[in-house]
Amino acid sequence: MLQKFQVAFSNPELVAMKMLKYYRHHIRNKEYTYVMEEDWDTLVILDGCRYDLFEETDSIFGKLSARISAGSCTRVWLDKNFPDTYPDTVLMSANPQTQMHEVEAKFHHCERLYESCWDDDLRTVPPAPAVDRVLEIAEEYPEKRLLVHLVQPHFPFIGETGQQIQQRGFTDEGRQGKKTDGGGELHVWEQLKRGAVDKDTVWAAYRENLELALSEVSRIIEEVEGKTVLTSDHGNAAGEWRTYGHPCGRYHPSIVTVPWSESEFDSRRTVTEGKMTMDQATTNDVTQRLEDLGYVQS
Repeated sequence: MLQKFQVAFSNPELVAMKMLKYYRHHIRNKEYTYVMEEDWDTLVILDGCRYDLFEETDSIFGKLSARISAGSCTRVWLDKNFPDTYPDTVLMSANPQTQMHEVEAKFHHCERLYESCWDDDLRTVPPAPAVDRVLEIAEEYPEKRLLVHLVQPHFPFIGETGQQIQQRGFTDEGRQGKKTDGGGELHVWEQLKRGAVDKDTVWAAYRENLELALSEVSRIIEEVEGKTVLTSDHGNAAGEWRTYGHPCGRYHPSIVTVPWSESEFDSRRTVTEGKMTMDQATTNDVTQRLEDLGYVQS
């Protein structure tokens, strides 16, 4: 027994991995949330939003509960949640992974917010123009469910604190499919892991990103008819058990426990199915953008 404790203290990384393996098995035996099976008219995905982060910032968005995400990263979450076609739903995505993983053609229509609402200076899709476009699309498709995938609070952090952190984000070259190095910058969770930035600063910037998103999402709740639900694809670890960010396969509670916030509503949308309008074919144009966001390695 003493020898086991000695091994544990000398190999904390090994202990962390074993505990994560236990939690992965434990959480996988719980009931996941599959978003297309849930009751909503508009579903807003706040990319990378931890439950506790949402809980400490949310105050106006209705009934809040904790759910278990079907994946610890966006790729797995997409694979698990969208196995079929959804002719009654319009997808509006600011995350290019929906193209990379061939999800967009499964919906009646897809609006690529990562193309139409791009900000060159911020190197991401900020929430304000994204929500502007969402409101336009909602008017164009009054009889469809609306699935909105925003980038925030996922980095790059674009609030006052966040912009003081040198961090990797989208690049214009990456949007055009050209190879770049992301400006030579590490993403913020890797910086936190290496001690290049402190946890309080990262958390403040993370929270700012969420607050910016929620400020704009409130317009969806107010202006779009029906039941609006806010949730996330995954959270982010901030050093819990030596884990940072949201690696695929790391089922730590900080990563897979996500908010489920149901807004109040006066009436519901009348939803009907329609023809599929997107081509199945996808391209590799977004590879560098995903790389800059930390989803894939160069």
